[in-house]
Amino acid sequence: MKKLIISLVVLSALFVSGCSSKSKSADTEKSTTTSTEETTTTTTAVPSTSCGEPLLDATKSYSVVFNTSKGSFTVALDVKNAPTSTAHLAALVQAGFYTNLTFHRVVPDFVIQGGDPNGNGTGSSQCSVISEEPPRPYKQGDFAWAKGGNDPAGKAGSQFFIITGGANSDDVAALNQKALQSDGSSKIQYGYAGSVTSGLNVALAIEALAPATVGGGTPTQKATITSAELIQN
Repeated sequence: MKKLIISLVVLSALFVSGCSSKSKSADTEKSTTTSTEETTTTTTAVPSTSCGEPLLDATKSYSVVFNTSKGSFTVALDVKNAPTSTAHLAALVQAGFYTNLTFHRVVPDFVIQGGDPNGNGTGSSQCSVISEEPPRPYKQGDFAWAKGGNDPAGKAGSQFFIITGGANSDDVAALNQKALQSDGSSKIQYGYAGSVTSGLNVALAIEALAPATVGGGTPTQKATITSAELIQN
């Protein structure tokens, strides 16, 4: 499969998308009054993403812990501002999708990228959603969805990146630029799900494995996601 490439202002960056096809049915409640009366069934719809994934409870807080061969980092999910995005990520995590996948691409002072089942930037899961824009400019530690250059803004599959670049990174600044869409709107290109709240040093340690080539590439040492876990805080 051919890799998809997008262009940022300062460097050409590779981002690809796809998603989980996991779906869940609506909740069903049964109410029975007495043994002689007819049993009635009431179906209550559960709000879901386009992949059929039920949205997370916005009154609760959730995190995803990514355990890697270099240590663990935790991403707090922004359910309020990104309900579709966080539900999609939660479904992938609960399905065990990320277990044993690698960080296939790292770019100094910019990102670490993983979540590709092919391990080379060409793969994805089966279903994709259109995720939300960040509620404020992207910054170091944010979790965002990777996508191809011809994909619509916010498309979210299984590939993701953690922003490791600091406030002075031109590449991070480029992520916050909006592009004109076919419907006339202007949107940030990459969908958002939350931010690293602990273990940023682990992400930076993975970034340090970047090869000495312009635009980064495959890490000089293999960095693997050994497991990922959804936690309700």
